[in-house]
Amino acid sequence: MAAERAPNEIHRNVDEYERKSAENRREAAEAQRERAERAREDSEWARRATEGGRAIAEAARHEAEEARAQAEQARKVADAAREESARTRADLEEVKERVEYGASQRECINVQDEQDIRYWAEKFGVTAEEIRSAVRAVGPMVKDVRQRLAANRSY
Repeated sequence: MAAERAPNEIHRNVDEYERKSAENRREAAEAQRERAERAREDSEWARRATEGGRAIAEAARHEAEEARAQAEQARKVADAAREESARTRADLEEVKERVEYGASQRECINVQDEQDIRYWAEKFGVTAEEIRSAVRAVGPMVKDVRQRLAANRSY
């Protein structure tokens, strides 16, 4: 009987070994599937992070382009404001000169300024066209215009 038990025990041990071996293979396969699933999840996370990074980079590029465009527009506005300011200063200087010195004390006649033409026409007792004609003939200097008008007419 002891001899019969030995083969049964061997078979039981072999069966137990095979059962444990199969169980270990199943556990290993399950662990491998879990690692593969985690790797897929990590890969998906990395893909999404990369796409998100690209989207963030694209948004940053777009914002930078908008900022450059706004800065260029601001430069244009500032340049226009400086030009307008310079014109305004020149206009104010001209007004200041007229107020401080008066048109009669200036040495030149400005044929581009209707107010100046009217002043000199009244001062010399002639028409605005005669003033323009005299300036075309002798230039804008008041003394030359006065002489030209005097030669043509006594006032």
